Amino acid sequence: MILANLSFTYLGGTDAAIVAPHTYQVRSDTLGEDRYFPERILAEWLDSRKLAMPIYAFQKVGVEPTRAAFQHLIQTHEIDAVVLVDGGTDILMRGDEESLGTPHEDMVSLAAVN
Repeated sequence: MILANLSFTYLGGTDAAIVAPHTYQVRSDTLGEDRYFPERILAEWLDSRKLAMPIYAFQKVGVEPTRAAFQHLIQTHEIDAVVLVDGGTDILMRGDEESLGTPHEDMVSLAAVN
C-alpha cells in the first residue's frame, strides 16, 4: 500500500524528493513549509506508530500531468487498484464562503485515474 495526495502545500519550498515530474516523496523528516503540510503530518503520525512509509504528494498541475504522476506510482509500486478518498467537507458549506471549495481538485483526480 502507498498513500498519495493532490497537495495544497507549496512542495517546491520543501526538501521532499522529486520522484517524477510534479511528484514528491514526503517523509516525516522532510523540511520546509511549517504552516500547512498535511503529507508530512501524516508521515510523522505513521512513524510514531511504527508504520513508516513515504507519502507521495502531487503538485496541482492539471489532469494530464496528474495522470502521468499516478501512472508513475502505479508502475513503480506495481499497483493493481487505486482508491480515491475525499474528506467531503465541501458538502458542509453554509453559503457565505468565498469560493466553492475543492471540487475542481476532486475532478482532476477522478479524471486522471479514470
